[in-house]
Amino acid sequence: MTIFSLLLATVCSLGELDEQRHDKLDVTTEGIVVDVIPDEVDVRYTILLLKDGATTLPVFCKGQLKSENLRDARVRISGTYQRLMGGFRRFFGPFIHSEANQIDIIKSPPADRLQAPIIDPANYVTPRTLAKMDKRAVVGRVLAVWDSNRVMLKVSGHIVHATLASDVRPPRLGSTIKLAGYPETNLYFLNLIQANWREVAPSTPDHDTAQAMSADQIMTAKKINPRIESNFNGMLIKLSGVISSLPDKGSAQHRLYINSGNYRVPIDLSACPSVAEDLSLGCTIEVVGRCVMETKSRRTFDVFPQIRGFAVILRSEDDLKITSYPSWWYDKRILWIISPLIALIVILFIKGRIERAMARLRLSERTRLAVEIHDTISQTLTGVACQIAAVRSSVECDPAAAKTRLETAERMLGTCRRELKNCLFDLRNDTLAENDFSLAVSRTLEPFLGETEITVRITVERSQLSETTAHAILAILRELTANAVRHGAAASVKIAGCTTSEAFTFSVCDDGRGFRPDEAAGPIMGHFGLSGIKDRLNRIGGEFTVKSAPGRGTKARFSIPRAPMKDNA
Repeated sequence: MTIFSLLLATVCSLGELDEQRHDKLDVTTEGIVVDVIPDEVDVRYTILLLKDGATTLPVFCKGQLKSENLRDARVRISGTYQRLMGGFRRFFGPFIHSEANQIDIIKSPPADRLQAPIIDPANYVTPRTLAKMDKRAVVGRVLAVWDSNRVMLKVSGHIVHATLASDVRPPRLGSTIKLAGYPETNLYFLNLIQANWREVAPSTPDHDTAQAMSADQIMTAKKINPRIESNFNGMLIKLSGVISSLPDKGSAQHRLYINSGNYRVPIDLSACPSVAEDLSLGCTIEVVGRCVMETKSRRTFDVFPQIRGFAVILRSEDDLKITSYPSWWYDKRILWIISPLIALIVILFIKGRIERAMARLRLSERTRLAVEIHDTISQTLTGVACQIAAVRSSVECDPAAAKTRLETAERMLGTCRRELKNCLFDLRNDTLAENDFSLAVSRTLEPFLGETEITVRITVERSQLSETTAHAILAILRELTANAVRHGAAASVKIAGCTTSEAFTFSVCDDGRGFRPDEAAGPIMGHFGLSGIKDRLNRIGGEFTVKSAPGRGTKARFSIPRAPMKDNA
């Protein structure tokens, strides 16, 4: 921006900037720098979060800036106001594009970053009033620390949450601190963001008595519409459950999940991540920790924030106790010592279970389903036996090839285990008897979702579907959704279904990491998902297409004729 353009720049407050009137105009404005963040996309830029009253706006500044000189300072910034941003951030905006030499410090940050009026969480303040406030401070005891920058405090008998500034280390558990940040709320409790803190008293042990609870007691409504009483937030609770998911290695988020009652509860291990090394899937554990109510980020038109549920934040390794270990088949290490003999035993066991189940079934569709799954599992286990036999012949002369074959055998066994679990689940449950097919789909997919958000919009009537067709649809939707969650790490999945004059048509769209369909691993590598879907649809005259690309999610579509071909039992 030249001196001439500076003279012509529009001078206005952040709140007066308008996306239509000021788009691509040179502007000059003022505000307090809430945070200073390096741009992860373009290292030449530094992002300033500028706040003035209830308005906060990012400023993309070309040049390297030091956060200690700018955070909490009041500055005057000149730059170009832009409604949209191109490149990777397709939906980002509005923002101001500026340069380091166009920033003037009007008022330097205070020598004491915690210098701010005390806010009393007991006093009622509307969210709009909170948004207009500048920095506020509280003094309280640290009850929980998680995600490296989240803190829970007890302030005069009330729970306050805080999100630390990007370069601020977390406080010690149990210490009494003074903390200052910018106030906001999710309508349930006060949260101070971009916060700094200072210890004012040494750490003391927790003297609270843990309350033995169940997830069903804490969550007071159906899982599809969870509700948690806010007085549980901050309570020290004792909870038991079976481990259903362990933290990913190398992940910044140290969380495992347990099945407790009708709910899947996250257990945060930020204070003791090494404890996960001694745990296995299927272990029954008892944990003691702080209950934290979790809500999704508020969107522009949300009246109330959606409650995701609650998490339990552990304080130390002593807060987790293993009460029982899983059966042998939960332990992944067993897969490395599996042998053809074990494979044969499993085949005979599965065959016996399916034959007994078939004897109890009276509907021909269920019979054909059981045979179809039995054939798939038997074929997979035969492949496992072949892989292990190949390992025996190559383990000494070609260890790398032997390792690759073991990994393929492991993936095949994982597929086999999931097929067996799904088979037994289908033979036992009453989902197919559900009159509302949308509800049948939701119930079928619920165990696979985790934190993934799902939207189901299906207009197909259950009365229009035979048992075979209904089961095929549920099995395909289950496989596509599980792939989106397990392999695509999707945050949301949208499922739609409708009836035309000729076919039942369904689609599954996700916002996951995507893949190249023509390069997808197939059965030879131990992956049977897409090939299994195609085989299932071929038997009933259906069609299947999938569109995807890395970083662009996946859209799968399949259709089944209304008068399907006769199944090949």
